[in-house]
Amino acid sequence: MLETMKKIVILFLSLTAVSFSCEENKFETTQVEFVFRLLNEQGLQSTSFFEEENFILSFLIINKSTESFYLQQSSVDIEDFFRVYQFDTSEGGELIDLGKPYQSMFCLKRGGINIDPGDTLKFETPWSVPENYSPDDGLIFCGGNNAAPLKKGKYQVNFSSSFGFFRGGESFETSLLNFNIEFEMN
Repeated sequence: MLETMKKIVILFLSLTAVSFSCEENKFETTQVEFVFRLLNEQGLQSTSFFEEENFILSFLIINKSTESFYLQQSSVDIEDFFRVYQFDTSEGGELIDLGKPYQSMFCLKRGGINIDPGDTLKFETPWSVPENYSPDDGLIFCGGNNAAPLKKGKYQVNFSSSFGFFRGGESFETSLLNFNIEFEMN
């Protein structure tokens, strides 16, 4: 678990400052921080859960600048966002795709999502979506997939995406960023 936490810290540090240039058609000295984590039901970060315990997948985009900007939704790769895999323990040990905890993304919001200075845009949803759960009123996630609670074993959640931002006529897109967390159900 200590090794996994080290990986998370290294990933966090490597992604904490994506700076936008001062060149024409680019943002002025804007900083964006990306944080990918798993939370237990009490909201505490963890990579170890009890068998069948629900957990929350959490991805944060933090505006560390002094100006507002918009996340361009079309820049986010939603195909594999928050996709969970189980490590196959049999010989040849491939990853078994368990799917995503939601049906679709960005159902009600089109174009861009505003992130004010110092604010955080949260992409958060539980793995097993309770019947009465209404994540962010459809702003980001739409419909649960009724994912089954996870049994004992080792798992992985990962995704890759670039992220586009705009303000007025100016825009910027990050390079392809990779996010990965290994976790276990005990």
